[in-house]
Amino acid sequence: MKNFLSLFATAFLLSGVLFMSSCAEDDTTTPGGGGSDTTPTVAISNVSATTVDGGSTISFTVTAAKGTNDLNSFTVTEDGAVMGTDRYSITEYTDNSITLSNPQPLSGNDISNFVYNVNITVPEENADPTLAADYVYEVTVADSKTGTDSDFVTVTVNATAIPATPLTNTLFGILLNQAGPMGTGGLVLGSGEGVASADGDIRDMGIDTDLPNATNWRQRIGPSNGSIMKFVNTASLPEGFSFANTDNVEVIIEAFDTGSELTGEVNGLPATDIVEVDDMFVVLQNGVYYLLSIASIDPTSTDNNDSYTIDIKH
Repeated sequence: MKNFLSLFATAFLLSGVLFMSSCAEDDTTTPGGGGSDTTPTVAISNVSATTVDGGSTISFTVTAAKGTNDLNSFTVTEDGAVMGTDRYSITEYTDNSITLSNPQPLSGNDISNFVYNVNITVPEENADPTLAADYVYEVTVADSKTGTDSDFVTVTVNATAIPATPLTNTLFGILLNQAGPMGTGGLVLGSGEGVASADGDIRDMGIDTDLPNATNWRQRIGPSNGSIMKFVNTASLPEGFSFANTDNVEVIIEAFDTGSELTGEVNGLPATDIVEVDDMFVVLQNGVYYLLSIASIDPTSTDNNDSYTIDIKH
């Protein structure tokens, strides 16, 4: 009898253990623990641009949805640092005059899901303004417990300053209308030396023999010896550009790139229109860019000593 009771008690205890184990396996979530909670989701789309100039504003769409728990906040960072609201906005919040903060606390329908149009103004200037730089803009949603999700976009901001290569030299030269065959009055730009040959980088275009001696000087110059010459178009250059304040090679190259092709021609050769004081030209010769400014012009009516005084930077 005792053996029967002992066996019955043992069976009862084992069944209790099995029952308790079975209950524990069925309880897969722990209230408040979040062990099996699903996290929120967030994604960026419709990015307006990924390469921009300094100070530009980009926009993109942010779509977020809750997981198990309600959404609690939305944060925007630039290279890991929380952005100030002076360079970041949410169109929906701005349109509805809602005070923007970062992180942005969420309420109303936004705790379940939202679609925001985010606007970000990139820095005016990069740390090294002569180089382009990448900025990572990351958005993060956090729920009411510990769940988070993030997405990011990388934006390249162009260089905002021209790299400065010092000038080699500043010269003051005179280009003479030399006696002899047409086009032999020239100037070697690197040395500022006049030459009575076609070896110069630019040349005076001589006289028009169909006109009286007193007025037959063409007062036009042109490229020579394989050089390329352009008229400086100041309207296409930064405000305040001048010969006097040009202090680096890159500015001269920009003046060449934005310059106007010569439209004149003398005896089949390219030439300027009539040259005036303060006209500026850029000449490319053997990979070197020369900025020329016409400082003065001396037309003579009784001899062939007409001349230009030309200032040169390169």
